[in-house]
Amino acid sequence: MYLLAGILDWKRGWGVKKETFNMLKTLRKYGVETWFRLGDRDLATHLYRTRLMAQGLKLAEATQKLAEGLRVKARIIPATNSPLQTYIKTADSGVIHLQEFWVKMKAKPKVLGVEYRGARKAKPAPGVTQAIRKAEAVIIPPANPITSIGPTLAIPAVKEALKRAEAPVIAVSPLIGGKPFSGPAGKLMEGLGLKPSTLTIAQLYREFLDILVVDRVDTKLKEQIENLDVKCMI
Repeated sequence: MYLLAGILDWKRGWGVKKETFNMLKTLRKYGVETWFRLGDRDLATHLYRTRLMAQGLKLAEATQKLAEGLRVKARIIPATNSPLQTYIKTADSGVIHLQEFWVKMKAKPKVLGVEYRGARKAKPAPGVTQAIRKAEAVIIPPANPITSIGPTLAIPAVKEALKRAEAPVIAVSPLIGGKPFSGPAGKLMEGLGLKPSTLTIAQLYREFLDILVVDRVDTKLKEQIENLDVKCMI
């Protein structure tokens, strides 16, 4: 939403540009944990969304109001209105929330597994499967396949809609030479017994994927990827 509104902080890759942190500074004085560094403008978004949902709006409806407030013209639909959270099973810290693993603990704990809590019972938000069905193309961005794309694919009806899509489903690999653009994708994949590789991305998405866009560094994997019945574009 921030990207489409033109206010994304590109340097951090998340949040709002030219952000201030006065609220966190004050909370810190009160002895409140502030490891999850959301800025003042970002917190305003979360506060307003919480208020809207407390008034009875679904997540998709609240998201639409937020987008309208930021004058975003594109339609933004969350994958589901249902509660869906990612938890990481670790060797030394037990089962912890994704944000604790990544932000608070800097992805240091050894990963043993991943849980998508609520995914099996979750239903797509209104408009999600219709958007997939009517799309001219479906593009899966080069995001973390475990914690960014994974939760959405864990919603049964969403994955089924991708399988049935008439439009080409195109993914951009988040790995170059086995290394992620950013974030703990590699460590998470290894923890799940997966090799951090563009080939693994093709294997994870092969049930619905038509085209995988890869960096020229991974040209040598083209034949193996296409053996999965996935077209490889360099």
